[in-house]
This record gives sequence, C-alpha cells and structure tokens, in this order.
Amino acid sequence: MFKEAYKDIREPRLVIFAPVKCEMEMTKGERAAKQLLERIKKEYADLLNFLSSPPLNSQVAIAITPVQTLGCVICTTIEEPRNNYLPTFGFRKISRNAEYNPVDNDQPLRYLLRFLLKMHHEGRTPKFLQAVVSWIGLDAHIKNALTQFSKGCKNTAGFVVLQGRDLF
Repeated sequence: MFKEAYKDIREPRLVIFAPVKCEMEMTKGERAAKQLLERIKKEYADLLNFLSSPPLNSQVAIAITPVQTLGCVICTTIEEPRNNYLPTFGFRKISRNAEYNPVDNDQPLRYLLRFLLKMHHEGRTPKFLQAVVSWIGLDAHIKNALTQFSKGCKNTAGFVVLQGRDLF
C-alpha cells in the first residue's frame, strides 16, 4: 500500500505509528517503553526500510507516539486465534476503583499539527490544507494556539521521531 501511495510523492509526508493499549509497557518505565519501540522497529522493519530509502528519506517524517487507550486497564494475556481468526485478549484493571483515563491520546494530533505548521511556515502547505486555510483562515490567534498546542509533543519514554526531524 505504501509503495503504491508513495511512489511519486512531491510533498512531504508524515507517518505516525501510534501503538494503542500499551498501558503495561508505558507504566513500567523507560526500559519497557524502549522495548516497545524496539518491537515496533522489528515488526515494521520492511516498511521502515522502505520509507528510509532514497528519495523517501528526505520527504517522509516518521514518529512513534504510544497511546494508553484506556489508562486504567492492563493487557495481561493474548491467546492465539481460534475459530474466528482473532486473538483473545485478557485485561485487568490497575486497581479496583480505576476509572477510564486515557493517556497521551493527544500526542498523534500534536505531531500532526507540528508537521503541518512547519510545512505552512515554509510555504509548502499541502494541497488539502490549502483549502482549509483559505476557508477558515489562519489568523495570528489561531496560528499561535496551534503552535502552542503542537509544542506539547513528547520526545522521551517511548515517543520518538525516527526520521525527518527537519520536517517538524
């Protein structure tokens, strides 16, 4: 799919890997977060190698932004698929009174806005965004708010830009 979509790209692109339901890895500390990153790099090695090959490496930014989807539940088991070809997941609450509390679900949006603002600032606004900008405008107040929001991109403990730092 990526080979077809990216064969003749003329504008910078952003690929975000957003692993979800990773509460256990993200709450265990830096070491577990690094293990999650290494697992993503291993499982998606073919795609990452493709995206890092010339000329894509200068046109494609790649970020990993884990999202703790529920924030209160830890995946404890994964059983191999049976009849319906889907794995069975086992979960448990982190405490008896734990409530729904997603963590970092804003990070993919922050990375996207940071990428788009950089493109806009350099005069390379993607075509789809040009229509939005001309429709709603991008006055100083909106631009300032988007810039402040996008500055909240995390870059430690499992959050990383693998490629294209200059595109952010």
